[in-house]
Amino acid sequence: MTPDSPKFRRHVRSSGWPSLREISPTAVAFVVVFSALLVFRPMQVYQGLFLAPVFIASRRGLKSGLVAAGIAIVFQSNVQLITEGAVITQASAGSVLSTWALDAAVGFAAGAAFTYVAAVQREAMYREVLADIGKIMSSSLDMEEVFDHFAEQLCTIIPFDHLAISIVDTQQGVAVASYVAGAGNSDSRQPGESIPLQGSLAGIVVRKRSPATVNNATREQVDNELPTLRAAFNDGYRSFLTVPLVHRDDVVAVLEMRTFEPESYTSHHSMLAERVGNQIAGAIAIALMYAEREKTETALREAEQKYRTLVENANDSIVVVQNGRIVFSNSTYEQLLGYTIDDNRGGSFIDDVADEDREQVLDHYRRRLNGEGPPDQYEANLVTRDGIRVPVEVRPRVIDYQGDPAVLVVMRNVTERKHLEEQLFLAQKMEAVGQLAGGIAHDFNNLLSAVIGFAQLANLQLETRGTVESSYLDEIQQAAERGAQLTRQLLAFSRR
Repeated sequence: MTPDSPKFRRHVRSSGWPSLREISPTAVAFVVVFSALLVFRPMQVYQGLFLAPVFIASRRGLKSGLVAAGIAIVFQSNVQLITEGAVITQASAGSVLSTWALDAAVGFAAGAAFTYVAAVQREAMYREVLADIGKIMSSSLDMEEVFDHFAEQLCTIIPFDHLAISIVDTQQGVAVASYVAGAGNSDSRQPGESIPLQGSLAGIVVRKRSPATVNNATREQVDNELPTLRAAFNDGYRSFLTVPLVHRDDVVAVLEMRTFEPESYTSHHSMLAERVGNQIAGAIAIALMYAEREKTETALREAEQKYRTLVENANDSIVVVQNGRIVFSNSTYEQLLGYTIDDNRGGSFIDDVADEDREQVLDHYRRRLNGEGPPDQYEANLVTRDGIRVPVEVRPRVIDYQGDPAVLVVMRNVTERKHLEEQLFLAQKMEAVGQLAGGIAHDFNNLLSAVIGFAQLANLQLETRGTVESSYLDEIQQAAERGAQLTRQLLAFSRR
């Protein structure tokens, strides 16, 4: 929840006056001083009441305490004279003046004592509040859980109607609101909203690394010097106090306070705010690192889930091999070989490789881990649980897996491709056979034509002459030998 403004203001108004717990040490000092006056300078008991303004005013500081002491002295001395019925004459004037001087010295001493004790008590109260703030801020790394409690403690020492802690991003030149509490209408910034550092109090304190205050802001001042406060000014805010939160010499954030009342912030408030800033800067820086770590871990988990989804739903088989054993395998690989996740986890990768390919796969695996540059892609045969050989195209990559080197192996089942290649090869072979048959038929036709022609010539010569020239027979024999040679070539081709 976000505390509302009246709750803060009520705490602030009550913090200016002493509580019973705060009064006790000062009251004891008052009694001691008053008793000493009764012992060393007897007076009427009611005269001590004139020191009460000293006690009350001393809560506001040294000047207030001393002024109140002087007023109390004058009233006390005059009341004493009136009560005693004394008349100041020329003869008694010296005695009266010495009495007033002594009373003044005692009164101022009492005022100084009360003021000092009150200052000590205020400082103790400030330290107690700062200690409580330190405990609150260190109680959790999630600032959302403790911010409301921090705001409640802070408003006991510094007045504000609106409080914000904004994270500084100097690279982007903006201050991003992370924690917001208090009143606001048009300027009710929500966590995650940013304002530019240029033209803002945040930019001033980041640049100067010291608190900055604006009291009784005017429209002209806001429009000309601090345009980022224009919405806050329209909401009615008139006093602003911003403090840098410095951690290890870097301004990690700014603490921003504002109030509706003018002239609300003094140098005393700036000093207190700076002490608060020093108290919480480390916690804010650690919280930012924690938040950044959480963001990074969330992004890593999302990325891991995304890539796991991609891997598990990939059509290719994917395994991670480390020290020769499978430490990760996707469902496609397990379905390919017929292994379940539990069966296959931790198994040796080489056991899934066909015997004739194991030496090659092991050689590529070792060379890749040693950075010797093996082939980026090669083919091998896997053996399923049922003994079926599955040809795969292997694409290995060296990765870091859980802090140690490993090989990511992506394998694509090329059984269908091999089948298509065989069909293509067969078709090409049949085409080649057809072309060859055509060529052989042509050659055989030429050979047969020669044989028939010379045989006819031989028969004709034999009928007319009774003899045959040997040249005809030689031509027939040569044609037959060429035919035999062609037949042998055809038989050799058919065996391929």
